[in-house]
Amino acid sequence: MALGRCTSGTPMIEIQQQQLDLDRTIFIDKDLIEEYDKIRAAYFSLIKRDPHLFINLVITSEGGPSTSWTSFGRFIRAFTSTPLRTICTVKAYSAGSLIFMFGKERWMANDSALFLHNGNKRVESTWGAKTFRDLADELEFSDHCYRMTFLDAPGIDPQKMNYAVLKKLMDEESTITAQQALELTLATRII
Repeated sequence: MALGRCTSGTPMIEIQQQQLDLDRTIFIDKDLIEEYDKIRAAYFSLIKRDPHLFINLVITSEGGPSTSWTSFGRFIRAFTSTPLRTICTVKAYSAGSLIFMFGKERWMANDSALFLHNGNKRVESTWGAKTFRDLADELEFSDHCYRMTFLDAPGIDPQKMNYAVLKKLMDEESTITAQQALELTLATRII
């Protein structure tokens, strides 16, 4: 994670062409587990500086556990008025695609991709489940929360992207191109 500087995983030319304010840009191009606290701290630091300006979150990620990110995304949507622009320059896989959906504006480079799967595919803990039924209920709830993060994103057209469509894409563990994401209203712009 870097604030205001680009590291090797993110094509700088694409960022420069969009004339983004690099002082208001957070780059995510490492393991999401290691970077969670730093990214959250950088985000809140930028809100304190000026809560009315866009924050750019540039994502190039293989993903990671989604539980913390789901909570963070819901917090962003519910309690901050600071606009967030998420930008996928290469790939936003797994939890990276979840983070991508937090943006009010969601931009993708023409040759970038999202990878979608069910939320429970990567569950490493049972959260204290006592029975198999408890575990099944927790996994079902995890899937539901994961899907709703996508469906609650600003600008999603329910005629193109709804629960049934998203469930099918996630069940099939789909890789979505920028053009497909735009057509499904997962992305708002191709850069």
